[in-house]
Amino acid sequence: MRLTIVYDNEVFEENPNLKSDWGFSCFIEGKEKILFDTGTRGDILVSNMKALNVDPREINKIVISHEHFDHNGGLGEVLKHTKDVE
Repeated sequence: MRLTIVYDNEVFEENPNLKSDWGFSCFIEGKEKILFDTGTRGDILVSNMKALNVDPREINKIVISHEHFDHNGGLGEVLKHTKDVE
């Protein structure tokens, strides 16, 4: 299993294309490809996914941990870039 943090309050990886913002999202790769939470802003989420070579079309499921905007604010935007997801 591989976990990639794609959205967080701070940028830890030395990648000038990553943006930080209040919120959280990570991409989990195992038997399925799961996006866990979607951060606050969909534009930052999609941009960071691109910078980390995470293809939103590969996502099988999206899990939202709870209804705070910093965990579900990017959902609408990321759904525009996915295929069929649960």
